[in-house]
Amino acid sequence: MSTCELDTNNTTVIDEAATDEARNSEFSNCGVDTSSNLETTATTLSWHLKLLFSLNGVTLSLPSTALLYIVNTRAAVPLAYLSVYGALAFLPSSLKPLYALLSSRTSRRDHLICLLLVLSGLSLFATAFVPEGGVAWCFMLAFTREFFLAWPEFLLGVTLVEEVRSGIGDFDARAALFQSQAATARNLGSLFANICGFFFFFLRQFSASEEQLSYFSVVLIFLGTGLLNFLGAVFALYHRIGYAHSSYQLLEDQEDNSTDAASTAVSTRHRESIPSNDCFQGDAILVILLQLMVMTFALREPILKIWSESTWEVFISFLLVSIVLLAVINYHHWNRIQRVGLFLIMKNAVPSSGYLMVSYIYSLFQSNPMVLQLFGIINAVITTFSTWGYGRWLSKYSSGYQFLKVIVVTTMAASFLSFLYILLLDLSHETQWKAFLDVLLVSCFTSFINEWEFLPSVILATTSINAGKSPEVNDNRRRLDELSFDSDSSLNTFQLYQRNVMASTQGCYCGTSGTAIEYGALVSCIDFGDQIASWLTVPLVASLGISRENDWAHMDTLIVITALLSLIPLTFLPIIR
Repeated sequence: MSTCELDTNNTTVIDEAATDEARNSEFSNCGVDTSSNLETTATTLSWHLKLLFSLNGVTLSLPSTALLYIVNTRAAVPLAYLSVYGALAFLPSSLKPLYALLSSRTSRRDHLICLLLVLSGLSLFATAFVPEGGVAWCFMLAFTREFFLAWPEFLLGVTLVEEVRSGIGDFDARAALFQSQAATARNLGSLFANICGFFFFFLRQFSASEEQLSYFSVVLIFLGTGLLNFLGAVFALYHRIGYAHSSYQLLEDQEDNSTDAASTAVSTRHRESIPSNDCFQGDAILVILLQLMVMTFALREPILKIWSESTWEVFISFLLVSIVLLAVINYHHWNRIQRVGLFLIMKNAVPSSGYLMVSYIYSLFQSNPMVLQLFGIINAVITTFSTWGYGRWLSKYSSGYQFLKVIVVTTMAASFLSFLYILLLDLSHETQWKAFLDVLLVSCFTSFINEWEFLPSVILATTSINAGKSPEVNDNRRRLDELSFDSDSSLNTFQLYQRNVMASTQGCYCGTSGTAIEYGALVSCIDFGDQIASWLTVPLVASLGISRENDWAHMDTLIVITALLSLIPLTFLPIIR
């Protein structure tokens, strides 16, 4: 071999190494971890997402007391309209399919997250300046504020799903682990907010010349929370959170150069046989229409003050016909994803005594807000430990019959432990400290198990969007996983990551847009079930005659009924096998 030939070969090797290094750098700039420690990438949610989920927890919890001041004191919303206010405030959380459809219009998710966080901060600022008696402003800002809070939270969830899909190993176990880590981060943010609130009231009690919660303090709380959202927007933009366009484009450009021709062949073959995203857009619209119908029925009385009864009936008929037509059109595309959505609705559409117990506990300690804040801190600690424990001990049981057993055990445990609420119904005759210790003990058990009972629903929604893969593609992914850990393989870190992402996206009918639509529709089914449960609880409470005036009589009956009803959805588990 000549010296010239040797130099040429060395130059080629150096150029390839430099190219690999440049690719690794480009992927790093897109928010993808290409370190040599692939096991870490597979088992840990990125710290960027953890931080933003924590910020979400702070944003939801920190202004809660100040918001009560705005609604009850500043705007003085009449009691008859409080249920309408609550319905409007909750509605944006159930519009995730709409967020998915709107988000599919842009390839720069980081820009969208940044914009939404800025708008969220501005809506928090605006809430602080609601005029006295401004009921209409209060209602409008309730929807606007929650809209700009729920949309970026949904986008973070979609980014989490894509991060799960880009890892190595069992998808279901990794999805369960990442969702538990996200919930833990959110609970830590809530814990931080509750600690801030506790010290706020602790310091205010030594200021006898002022109210514990003045309008000036409320303005500071809202301004501080809005500022946190601005910082989150800058953080999301700087780290390109959710920006996967350039990385996916890079994979597509290099797909023809992949050394695994079989992987490309399998992808091409199955893209032709897999349904399009149109049917899932139809499912998303169907969920939105169902939610709108439930809201229209529930808010019939306030609506009739604006519309005539004939107009209301025409609108209901239009919704009903639209729902039936969409259901018929989507019938031929009925698959496991639709069955999972149906199960999630039924699983959560069960009346609950939880909200009434919160109101009952509030009535016990309303004269001492520091105790209520202390309960908030302890509850945040318990739920944080619970979600961490789920990821530590149960995330590996997230597929097959083992996952079904987790759903059964956690649901039954939550149902049986809810009977402990009955022990708290006589605390109004006890001393404050005795009542505090009893509530604390019961809350530790119920809060812990309720998190374990809820997380499987979110995990099921996350893992089900991966159900569109064919067996051949799953086999292809397993082969690439084995290749990734082959010590004799000559592929560099970027190529291993590239091939793994290609294996997880090829043969799947859902690209980035499809993933968001499926995830949004399934998670929205959970919210839809919660809405149904809330409205079903109202006539149940009315029939039992439970009220503050009669000292919460028959509350024990409600606890027993709701505990037994929560077991009924377990009979529908066979539809998701």
